[in-house]
Formats: sequence, structure tokens, C-alpha cells
Amino acid sequence: MSENSSTSAPAPTSAVPDMAQVMAQMAQMISAAQINSQSNPPTVSVGPPPLFASTDTSSKLDIRVRSKADTAEGSSDTLDKSLTPVRAGSTPASGILLEPVPSEWFQAHPHVSTRVAFYLFHASGTRKTYSSGQRQYIESVRTRPALCTSPGQFLPATTLGILEWVASLGDRALQPKTIKAYLSSVRSLHVDAGLAFDAIESPTVQRLIYGIKRYYGEKPRHPKLPITAAIMEKLSDTAPNVLLQEDMNFGAAYKLAWSGLLRCGEFTVGEKDIFNPAVHLTRDSVYFVPSIDNPSYVQLTLPECKTDPFRKGVSIIIAAVPGSKFCAVTALKAFFTHHPLPSNSPLFARADGRPMTRSFFISTLRSRLQLAGIDTAGYSGQSFRRGAATSAAAAGYSDYEIQMLGRWRSDAYKLYRDVPVDRTLHSSALLHVAAAKPSSNWRKNREEKNSQRMALIRPALQKRKLHIYTNTEYKTSKKGGIYLRRDYVKLIVREWK
Repeated sequence: MSENSSTSAPAPTSAVPDMAQVMAQMAQMISAAQINSQSNPPTVSVGPPPLFASTDTSSKLDIRVRSKADTAEGSSDTLDKSLTPVRAGSTPASGILLEPVPSEWFQAHPHVSTRVAFYLFHASGTRKTYSSGQRQYIESVRTRPALCTSPGQFLPATTLGILEWVASLGDRALQPKTIKAYLSSVRSLHVDAGLAFDAIESPTVQRLIYGIKRYYGEKPRHPKLPITAAIMEKLSDTAPNVLLQEDMNFGAAYKLAWSGLLRCGEFTVGEKDIFNPAVHLTRDSVYFVPSIDNPSYVQLTLPECKTDPFRKGVSIIIAAVPGSKFCAVTALKAFFTHHPLPSNSPLFARADGRPMTRSFFISTLRSRLQLAGIDTAGYSGQSFRRGAATSAAAAGYSDYEIQMLGRWRSDAYKLYRDVPVDRTLHSSALLHVAAAKPSSNWRKNREEKNSQRMALIRPALQKRKLHIYTNTEYKTSKKGGIYLRRDYVKLIVREWK
């Protein structure tokens, strides 16, 4: 019996295998480890083996495998991979398994206990076992052993290896944003393995990406079209049956999405997700103030959102506007009244009781847009959030107010604002109006305003025994006062001595 539970894949005799073969080898090793864990006595790995370590510089890939047998029976490090951890004194939203942890994740992190690997998996909301960037980096280094840290060692990455890999991505005309995302995925490999990632954050790497951006340029952005207030009115007039449950469900959903500047994932359920009242909207998430009979506003509580990864809960206040065709409070009140459901039911559901998914919402939106005579190209679930921000900007809302309504923590809200063409034309026309005014009239008006200001300020200062000096007197006196200087009035006062 060996000192550790590592298993090596046999080296092929021909060319270097592709990534599909590597992943197939990993699956075989995982199956072998599960069989061994039932027959072999528990063993403990000696030292933290390197992540993705290859014992052959050409093609032999050795991935350390750890099963439950690797940990002493009854040890505190043992963690059933199929169970969700339960913490004492936890909040109702804590301990939620965001997504099942693949068994391959534990096999790829043998240098830590299964408990540590479990929480490392949930550290990122976009975690995948092997992302596209990680796959491509590993394949790039495997085919060029000279770029390894040492013979057969893929991690930590070398500066030369990262530079060559980034340059190869640039040759494929990948966007700089995509290259940076790939680098972040490789950086994640280093963080999980407890390795330094200085090569990834090297200034030379950043300059290389900048050079790729300068050479190829950036592809034009094609943001989703905004659903403005005018389109909302048209959608409100296209409801086939205002009392039908699915129609009321969709009507309340899109009106709430627009009024609350919601992201599509905040009020719908993913295709592969299982409805969970702790992370998805329920009937209990809506609170009518002061009552459902005569609400002045509703308080919507998001159990989880993009800016709340720890599920503290985010409250959104949405005012009632009874005279509006797309008032979210009115739509929710009618929906709750005509179709009452238990408080833990999905807030938006289909007629069969299944929660409303993103694809169902978007397909219904496109059919409604077609009924309203609007081309559906360019519209999606994010169009409501973008349209509300655009309408707010057109109404004269300040940047702070738009950022507050949309719960943006950065300047990303500026990407959601589309300045209306008429507003731009109006501002452009005002430039010609301002240029047509003679400068003499402008200066004369300024001098009159300055005289009026002096007349108002003089009595108050004299009452406080403060002296005022005009521009002429100021030149001959060291004491302060009000004096004219071209187009403005400057106030300098000093107490009378």
C-alpha cells in the first residue's frame, strides 16, 4: 500500500491527448478511487500534493485523488459531499446549497480536507469545476512543457507561460475583456491551491493586453434596448385577459420589474434551479403598506441578489401611482386579490403552479411586444431595468437618484442610461440660442445683478459694524470689502476695529 492515494493515468504512446481525453482519464480515476475507498483501509496523504501535477513532460497527467477513505474514520475533517452544512444559530437563509458540488471538485483539491474544498466551491457565484479559461491554460502549458514552472509542474504559472498564453488568445482575436476573465479563472486556481499568482498580475501582462486592445480594437457594444414608459403603456394595452391568472402573473411581473429596476434573475427562476423560498421571491416577499385594501406603497424584500451575496436581504420601496396604466402596486394588489396563494408560494408562477422561469418570461414578453406592433429584436429581461433608468434620466433625475433606485454600487448605472434623441437635439439647439445673444447685453445684465447684490448686503454689514469697500477703495486700503471685478462680485469682510 502506498503512502498516499494518488493514481496515475497511463501515458499514451502517440500524440498528446486533447482535453476530452484528459477529462475521461479523470472520470476513470474518480471511479477507481470510489471502488478503492470501499475495499482499502483509510490512508492519509503525506503533504499537500501539487494541483494538476504531471509526472511526464510530454503527455502523462497525474491528478491526485482523495476519497472518503483518505480521512480517518470519525475525523472532524469528514464531510458528506451530498449534505449541506448546518450551522448552529444560523439565519433562515444560511446554509443554503447554492448549487450541487461536483465530485470532481473534491478530487481536484486533495491538498485540503473535503470541508475546506466544499466552502471553496461556494466562494464564487460563477464557480465551475473547470472553466473555459482554466481548460485552455492547462492545454496550452501541456503542449509546451518549456512553459512549466518545473518539469511536469503546471502551477504556479510562470510569467513567460502567461505571456505566451495571452498572446495566443490575442492571435485568436479574443476580446480583452474575455482574456481578463480567463486570467481571473487561472488566478482562482492559484488561490484555491494556496499558491502565489504574481505572474498573472504582472504589469507586463497588463501591457500585453493593452497592446492587443490597441491592435484589434474593441467590438462595438450591442446593449439590450430599453423598455421606456411609452412602451410600457403599449404593453399594458395588449393583455389578452386581464383576469386570467397567467396574464395577471405576467402583468404584475413586468410592471414590478420596471418600477423596481429589477434584474431578470431577481424575479424569475433559472431553468435548472429548484425553487427555494430562502433565495427566490415568494408571496411573503411583498408587504402592502398600510394594507392591501388601500396601499400607498409596497415593500419588496429580495432574499438574495447580485449585490447581496450573503443573503442579508434587500428592501425595495415602490410607490403606488393609481392613475398609471403600469402601476406595480395596483397590479400586485389585483393579482393577490383574484388569485390568493400561501405565503411561501412563488411570487410569480404559471397556471400549473410551477415558478416562472426566465425563458418563459422572455418568450411571453416577445409575444406581447409583437401584439403591440414592436419589433422584438434587441429586447430581453434586462430591458425593463434599462428602460426605467433611461426614463428616469429623461425626467431629469440626478445620477445619485438613478443609482439609488437601481441599487448600483458603482458607475455601471451609466451604461444603462440612454439619452433620448429629442433631449440631445434640444440641447444642441440651445447652443445656437446662447451664441446669438450679444456680449454687451450679457455684461450689462451682470453689472446690474452685482449692483443689486451690493444694495442688499450693504445694510446688513453696516448693522454689524462692518465696512464695505468698493473696488477703488480696496486698492488704497488693506481692509476687506465687496469689490467688482469684471463679471462677478467678491465679498471680503473684516470686522471694524
